[in-house]
Order: sequence, then structure tokens, then C-alpha cells
Amino acid sequence: MKRLVPVLFLAACGGDAEAPAPADSAQVALDTTPVIPTLGPDTITAAVKLACADGRGVLATYYRGPGNRVVIATEQDGPMVLPQVESASGVRYATPDGAVEWWNKGDSVTWKDAKGTTQCGPNSDVML
Repeated sequence: MKRLVPVLFLAACGGDAEAPAPADSAQVALDTTPVIPTLGPDTITAAVKLACADGRGVLATYYRGPGNRVVIATEQDGPMVLPQVESASGVRYATPDGAVEWWNKGDSVTWKDAKGTTQCGPNSDVML
């Protein structure tokens, strides 16, 4: 058996197959058609730092895909995933029981959680 393994290995490595010929660069045509970027099945569409009226800083990362959602993270609370839910206006994300709600309207966000309801707006100076 010890002699069979090297023989099999050499048989697998050897062969008479020819290597493919290199492509002639003069014959290769480049496709210069512009490609319109599309979102994959689960893509980050935006990541925004926000400052809230109650003093909290938030990083909100928005995902589009099979489950549209926002992931909100604060220095104090860590990340929380909220799925998108139906909304009369704006874009609303909430837990199934409605205990936590993140409601976008334009550039502002109304955030409701166990600490209360607060208004948040974009602020690139937020440190997380």
C-alpha cells in the first residue's frame, strides 16, 4: 500500500493534456457597455451617524433585501435590528410588539424605546 500511493500520485500529476494556448490580445474585444449597478439580495444602502435630542449618538445602517431593516447601534446599548413595517408616511422600522420604533421622515428620525421618544438628525461628529 505504501508503494501504491506514490504511484497514484504520479499518475494523477502526469498526463499528455496540452496547456491552453495564450489568448492573442489582438483578438480580444472589450465590452465597453456601461453597467448599471444593482443591489444584491441583501445590500447596505446607507450608514448614517445621528445625534438625538436626549443626548444619545446613534449609527443607523439601512439594509435593502429580502428583509428591509435598520440596525441601530449606540455606545450604551449596542446594536438592535428593526425590520421595516408598514407606514402611512416616511419609512418605519419596529419590533413586532411596537416597543421600539425608528421612523424616518426626510432627514429626521423619531426614535421610541424604553427610554422614551426622541428626535434624531444627521451629525457626522457623533463618535461610536
